[in-house]
Amino acid sequence: MAAGKRSHSGWVARLPLLALFAALIVECLYVLVGSVGHPLRPWPEYTNDYDLLSAGFRAGKLHLLVLPPPELVSQANPFDPKNAALWIADESYYQGKYYLYWGPVPAVLQAIAKAALHIEREIGDQYLVFAFLSLSLASGAVLIQRLRNRLFPGLSPGLVALAILAFGLANPALHLSASPGVYQAAISGGRAFLMLGLCLACDAVWVARSRSLSAWRCLVVGGAWGIALGCRVSLVFAVIALWFVTTLVVALRASGPEALTAAAATRGAGLRRFARHGFWFGVPLAVSVALLLYYNKLRFDDWLEFGTGVQLTTVKYRVALKYVPSNLYAYFLEPGRWSGVFPYLHQPRGVERVILNAWNERPAGYLLDEPVVGLLRAVPIVWLAPLGLAMAAYQACSRFWRPLGARGLTYLHYAASFAIIGSISGLPVFGLYLATMRYLGDFGNGVVLLGILAGFSLCAAASRARSRRLFAASFAVLALGTACLGLLLGYAGYDGHFEHRNPTLHAALVRRLSL
Repeated sequence: MAAGKRSHSGWVARLPLLALFAALIVECLYVLVGSVGHPLRPWPEYTNDYDLLSAGFRAGKLHLLVLPPPELVSQANPFDPKNAALWIADESYYQGKYYLYWGPVPAVLQAIAKAALHIEREIGDQYLVFAFLSLSLASGAVLIQRLRNRLFPGLSPGLVALAILAFGLANPALHLSASPGVYQAAISGGRAFLMLGLCLACDAVWVARSRSLSAWRCLVVGGAWGIALGCRVSLVFAVIALWFVTTLVVALRASGPEALTAAAATRGAGLRRFARHGFWFGVPLAVSVALLLYYNKLRFDDWLEFGTGVQLTTVKYRVALKYVPSNLYAYFLEPGRWSGVFPYLHQPRGVERVILNAWNERPAGYLLDEPVVGLLRAVPIVWLAPLGLAMAAYQACSRFWRPLGARGLTYLHYAASFAIIGSISGLPVFGLYLATMRYLGDFGNGVVLLGILAGFSLCAAASRARSRRLFAASFAVLALGTACLGLLLGYAGYDGHFEHRNPTLHAALVRRLSL
């Protein structure tokens, strides 16, 4: 009970100075990259789509206040590529109005913030990206610190700080910050609220045994995940899986270790606990889904039309199983291009990707135009992720010969949740006709957290001082390598962020740092 009280005394108190310092370093780098070195000036703007939608919301409309040209409205088929010169590319178009197919929540939040602060000027999407990345960082830092306190209390605070650096800077975090458009805002928003919900869900699991889990705590967890769906509806499968795993572990924790070996009557009580907690976790999710579907109905007269079916684009979204192997290769193994010119590691795209992967035959219709570098190439800490899954499997299997205690259930919840975010969150993009760096933001967090869990487990399990030092040094190298590579890849952004937005600084860095 005392441990539970200590872990809920305020989030600042739970972040020791070293961990807080690491988080501040990451936050400063977000600012530096997002502002191209000029944090006190207006940051470079790539898109302002969410601002246009927020203006529509404040005016009581669901569409953008920017109207299509009459020449487009009069066309028999406005979606014909021959009309591309009349489009605002990638917007959704229906009955003479523009809409967004990205989730509406960022626009709602921006409308609320602008109304509360009496801001009337345009606010580009770059500030939303920064805010969401900061929320993801804060949630991840608290989650990592609590992971250490609850499962590995003897672990060095320095390793926790390194883990936070790796989590916050792992590609594509800075890449999103250096390409802060509406695409990145939707992805980083979903990522931020998914992490916030997970942080709160881990709290719910932790306190479930020490006291009755209140309905409000469950509602807050479900609410965070519901907001994530409002940013990025493709996370729905991951959110459902997180709901199930969290509800199951909470029910087992509330029942105590005896629930794992009890008779049918006890299992009946466990089912009632599962149903009760599952209901309260699920209410906000059901409300969020219902609101999104109703939002579709109001806009497009179709409950299931999210906007991609009426998107103004020359390349429609295509999903097929034949693209999955190519995307798995791209997201995990795609090589970068190294050179002696700063920033040394460059993201290939187009012809470069074709040359680097000449041996790898891609299916018909698969595009290589977008930049991407695989996780195993640019995020070394994920090398430990399979070990984290193996350790979790061992914990799960151990229940067959001994009761699975509170620590084992907590470990399983962390591992299962990280695995869900690192896999199921990416399912919708694994089947697309292309791979691109920004989509790593949908699932990369989970794989990184699995690697951190495995690294912590190895360091804590070492019985000899020499082994502990070896594991700690190895973890430090992987964490620092992850942070450095994320910084190098993030510098360029989608297409030369610093080079085009601050050419003076870029030229100076290239001149002084190139080998």
